Amino acid sequence: MNDSTYDFDTFTYSSQRSEERRFQRQEIMQPIEEKLWKQANIAAANPILDIGCGIGRTTRAMAIDNPHSHIIGIDSSAKIVNLAQNSGHNLPNLDFKIGNIERLNLPDNYSDLVFIRLLIQHLDRPLTALSEIYRVLKPGGRICILDSDDAWFSLYPEPPSFSQFRQTMADWQQSQGGDPYVGRKLGYYLQQAGFTSININVETISSDRYGLETMLSWLSFGSPYISISPEIAAISTQARQDVF
Repeated sequence: MNDSTYDFDTFTYSSQRSEERRFQRQEIMQPIEEKLWKQANIAAANPILDIGCGIGRTTRAMAIDNPHSHIIGIDSSAKIVNLAQNSGHNLPNLDFKIGNIERLNLPDNYSDLVFIRLLIQHLDRPLTALSEIYRVLKPGGRICILDSDDAWFSLYPEPPSFSQFRQTMADWQQSQGGDPYVGRKLGYYLQQAGFTSININVETISSDRYGLETMLSWLSFGSPYISISPEIAAISTQARQDVF
């Protein structure tokens, strides 16, 4: 979203196409996401917000599984929202809108359930964003967050170039205001924003479960940022060569 370390609209054309393909490959994570929806009692929620929805893969799955609920996908990128709107979903209960997670153009007490996937790590003001979510949720409403923590992806044996790549990307994300270590802090942030009955679950994924090639395909290897950082470009190229 806005004020984040991930801004799709600023990427080069080739990087945008690469990111679109990577988004599609992440469909394999849907069982994990669906488990979170069910834990949050998604069947009883209406309307439902998917904030940072990207090209709408997760949003569409929600709409298909919950035909009696109004599902709204929100993203700060006009290009991303356009891709989502033209994806041929043709679902009457599904809409996509441009929006900023810190300043949602929605009334108080609006939604039963908010789903946020791999977004909080990119925000420089996560507490501001979560406070805004708290505002638009109905009394008793639920927020469901799926995010990662640094070293979420590790190899053994790990090529030194890949270790350098991971550290470089973590350092860059922090320098831009993001937080690669946000996973361990989510409970605290939620509490500070006013949420109660907070449950934290750690989901472990491995190459035994998904296959090494599939997991590696989820990585961008810093491709969106190669055009703006020669250092990232060089380190990414070497890491990709050594891993593959």
